[in-house]
Amino acid sequence: MKPNSGLPPSDHSGCALLCFFQFFLCFYARKIIAGICEVRDLIYVMLKGDDSKFLRQLTDLIFGQLLTNAHSFFSIEDSKELRLYYELQSAGMAAFIIKWVLQNGISEEQAAAVLTDILLQTPARETKTILTTGNDLTAGSPSAVSFSDS
Repeated sequence: MKPNSGLPPSDHSGCALLCFFQFFLCFYARKIIAGICEVRDLIYVMLKGDDSKFLRQLTDLIFGQLLTNAHSFFSIEDSKELRLYYELQSAGMAAFIIKWVLQNGISEEQAAAVLTDILLQTPARETKTILTTGNDLTAGSPSAVSFSDS
């Protein structure tokens, strides 16, 4: 017989899913920071003489990875709306990486913690509901766009 915590069974599964999601985002952030650390000095040199070409290339690289992973991992159909969403995500990630590389005094551990906190603030979303207003970006109201099941 299992001990009763007083919570309904559905609350346990939701809590476990949330804990897994938080663990995954922490792991993801640490992997990103560790990967950047491997080439941080090179990125720093490239940024010093850059006229924003590196920012665009980094953003494009991240965008391509996000889109590729969305198609294969989540089985999401490509759309204009999905591309806009991933443009925002990739530009934000590129800006974070560049600012962290150029700033002194922020350790790898601190950067991973900050990135984890940022990622945890991004609303959890069901892939099927990302920008469900169709191709007309003016159609519908903000309430017609849902990023979660709640």
